[in-house]
Amino acid sequence: MDDPIALLDGAAKLMRDGALARAMQAFGAIAVAFPKHRGVCLAQIGAAHHQLGEFERAITCYEEAIAAGCDAQIIQDNLDAARDGQMWRRLKNWEGF
Repeated sequence: MDDPIALLDGAAKLMRDGALARAMQAFGAIAVAFPKHRGVCLAQIGAAHHQLGEFERAITCYEEAIAAGCDAQIIQDNLDAARDGQMWRRLKNWEGF
């Protein structure tokens, strides 16, 4: 399929359906095939990692999405939330907390 919008819609449906691993693979393939959409794909991969509680990976993807041209204002809330999740996980795992 040569229509990146249709592919993005399909990958987004996978996310909505909870097929996060498959969605990440789809967004990764789209990012390679259609570099113009790399930032959006990285942001969505970050969101999937975030949903899985993989905050470090989410942060990396969000930062790469911004570097790839995705609107920083849109991504910043997700980035902040992932950093908060990372901080709370560290505090929760800290002995005595």
